[in-house]
Amino acid sequence: MKKLLLLLILSSFLFACNKQDEATKVDQYKKIVYRINTGDSNLYITFRRAVYDSSQKGNIDFDSVLIAPGLYEIPATVLTGTDAKLYGESHLSGNFSMQITQQNGTVLAKTDSITYDPANQLHVARWYARINIIP
Repeated sequence: MKKLLLLLILSSFLFACNKQDEATKVDQYKKIVYRINTGDSNLYITFRRAVYDSSQKGNIDFDSVLIAPGLYEIPATVLTGTDAKLYGESHLSGNFSMQITQQNGTVLAKTDSITYDPANQLHVARWYARINIIP
């Protein structure tokens, strides 16, 4: 009888330890929307999306070019606790704005200024802005 009781206690202890490991391994994700309003063509953007596989884990940069003026909304899922960034660069003018919002439209971050970098021997004139959040 004592052996059965000892076996029951040991098995419940191992079962409880296994449940705790599963609870700590859960990664949290958040759905956000990158909103870009541009009056320029060929706006270069970089934004982050969550990647989770055997070789990578985290928010990874993705590049794109918005070839026509307009309002763009890019839905994305990001890993919480790491940076979610949005970067925009134009060689025509600073006629663009960027926001990171929740799916319901709540603004988490937005551009407050656009930096102008005049042309020199190394590059042409450019306007750029960057916003960061940690969801």
